[in-house]
Amino acid sequence: QVRIPGFVSAMKFKNEDADVRQVGEALNVEYVVEGTVEQINDQVRIAVNVYDAATGNLVWNGLFNESKERVFKAQEDLAKAIGNALSVTLDVSSETLAANRTQDSEAYHTYVRGISLLEQRGDALVRSIALLERAVELEPDFAAAWAALSIAYNIAPTYLRVAGGEQVRPSVYYRRSKNAALKALDLDPELSEVQHAAGNMYQRDRQWIQSERAYQRALELDPANHRAMQDYGGLLQTVGKPKQALELLERAKALDPNNDLYRLMLARLSFQLSETEEEVAEIEAIFRETPSLRELAFRPIIAAGARVGELDKARDLIVSCVTCTQRFRSRALSLINSAGVVPAKEIYEAYRDEPYLTYMFLYRYGDLDVALDLFEYNALESNYRLQYFTVPWGMINIVGSADRFDEIVEDMGLVTYWRRNGWSPMCEPTPTGPRCQRK
Repeated sequence: QVRIPGFVSAMKFKNEDADVRQVGEALNVEYVVEGTVEQINDQVRIAVNVYDAATGNLVWNGLFNESKERVFKAQEDLAKAIGNALSVTLDVSSETLAANRTQDSEAYHTYVRGISLLEQRGDALVRSIALLERAVELEPDFAAAWAALSIAYNIAPTYLRVAGGEQVRPSVYYRRSKNAALKALDLDPELSEVQHAAGNMYQRDRQWIQSERAYQRALELDPANHRAMQDYGGLLQTVGKPKQALELLERAKALDPNNDLYRLMLARLSFQLSETEEEVAEIEAIFRETPSLRELAFRPIIAAGARVGELDKARDLIVSCVTCTQRFRSRALSLINSAGVVPAKEIYEAYRDEPYLTYMFLYRYGDLDVALDLFEYNALESNYRLQYFTVPWGMINIVGSADRFDEIVEDMGLVTYWRRNGWSPMCEPTPTGPRCQRK
């Protein structure tokens, strides 16, 4: 009965002197809850105000005191009190809250801090992983924490090059992610977060059918799990179902409207479908505004430039980016300056593990075979960093007629998936294999 915006959107207003009505409008909510949590010795004190978002008027306030060991009782009392104030019955109990998490209050608070950093992406992932590892050390049977740790390990290679002074090796992190997901499944497969982690695990292993089932189960268990919607949307992009992916990502963004990752994924997918300047402008805005997503945003920017053989805009963005890391600036500029000068095969060998090298770039400045080399590397190597960019659907009219493309999607297991779960609208079966092109 209650829609609660995602953590990223809510935290945009933390420590901000924003009017309640502005917050309500930005988050598309009817009520705004504001408060503080203090720990005094072994006691937890929670002070809460509930405001009408339309008028800014105070609707209800309350003060709750509980021992640190009874934090779930305080959560139950708080939830029910707010529900009563808003004339909504909330089906919560301290027993349910504890069963879904842990009885260890220190492990629980460590977990909460870990997932808050997980939402921030970027360098915050280093601290997030450390906290989540500590949470499962404190409480080895904490299924939700194992699931969150699996998700953190899974995305770390996309955002991090170095962690704890050591190079981030994707194969190591993906193995850790899989082990944590299996542990979470063994502890409690009926948690939405656990099924989400399982969906990521199966997707990494290219078990597309099992991955989709896990994501669907995650959303059955929690229809508001927008993080699972995001990763399920990524799976649908990979298997060539962009309109279904778009619908899921729009649902995720509605739940967490200020989440820039969802903005980026929507704009990138919309660009793939329509190739308009509006989507490129949105991606460029995200590039400027959100450092943690900069490398991911640069990929479609450079693809748009390569499509028309004009990379000056991409070059200008890098040159003017005073907050970009030195490595990113130098590598991105070197890639741009190599266009049409360095043989495409050499570019592929030098940049194939970079998140901003695109199929379109290699095709525009090389040939189809080099673009397919990158596709094969991304599709069949177990350590690929960017699962959502695996298949070059954005240039399907170019690659879709190549026999080698058919062979790679067959080896990936996509043909098996299509036969069981429905064909991509861009591909159709033939006696010799799929034939794919933009319809």
